Amino acid sequence: MIENFDYYNYIGVPLLIFLARVVDTSLGTLRIVMISRGNRKAVRMVGFVEVLLWVIAIGQIIQNLNNWAGYLAWALGFTVGSMIGFKIEDKLALGKHQLRIITSQPIDAFLEALKKINQGFTVFDGMGAQGPVKQIFLILNRQNNREITAMVKQHIPTSFCSVSDVMATDSGIFNTKKREFDLSGLLLPLRKGK
Repeated sequence: MIENFDYYNYIGVPLLIFLARVVDTSLGTLRIVMISRGNRKAVRMVGFVEVLLWVIAIGQIIQNLNNWAGYLAWALGFTVGSMIGFKIEDKLALGKHQLRIITSQPIDAFLEALKKINQGFTVFDGMGAQGPVKQIFLILNRQNNREITAMVKQHIPTSFCSVSDVMATDSGIFNTKKREFDLSGLLLPLRKGK
């Protein structure tokens, strides 16, 4: 029975479809993020490779319409590719965020910490439901989110924060500290830190 098994059609072709679909869906996810961040140059190359791989995968499906394993590989490849695409985008941390902080706590130590890392900010006086507050606005590179969040928790832990994406900026003071990319966990399941 096993000697008559068609390895090419039920393992080889589905594996090709799966791998092409994983890569093309991952690239598609990155392409959409790059479009929303205004990175037009990279979008062209990513889109080219994405569509080329999609054509290879769909060509195999069409050539093997009676092969149910190809359909499963297509669906599974899309699912895994979406997860990997989001993980890659999270690791690359492309673009900038606007961080809005509202607090009634003293902010001098926080502002000094921002100055030390060359992170620009703007401060306004405001009025909240329970009295006077300070509003702190920052535009920061997404790769610096963890560092800034840790500083907020250290200096003004009970503040209200909100984050939104920024498509483009024309000037400002940004923490330009280089960071190393650690892409080792891309294929591993997401885990919360302890």
